[in-house]
Amino acid sequence: MERPANERITPTLGREVCQRENVRGLIAVSVTRTGQEFALTAQLIDPQTGETVRSYTERSYREDHILEAVDALAKEIREALGESFYRIHEANKPLPEVTTQSLGALQ
Repeated sequence: MERPANERITPTLGREVCQRENVRGLIAVSVTRTGQEFALTAQLIDPQTGETVRSYTERSYREDHILEAVDALAKEIREALGESFYRIHEANKPLPEVTTQSLGALQ
């Protein structure tokens, strides 16, 4: 796509990638912080129209629990998209077991 390797993938760019690759849905995620509370929001976007099909939200009340909120958000999205509980359970390892607790390190 002739873009710099370090360019952020925005929802607009993500839609373009989905259209090129014939992907039926884009999940755009944002994290906002208010004091010690974090709100994680994911939107399922139709790449063809740009319309939000569904939104999901999870909250974390401290930075050291943000991975648990990401886990819960991912599970909710996977279930909503039709992945079976069995497959989610079999393929899912809690994020705190497979990555760092440090939000700074994740960024």
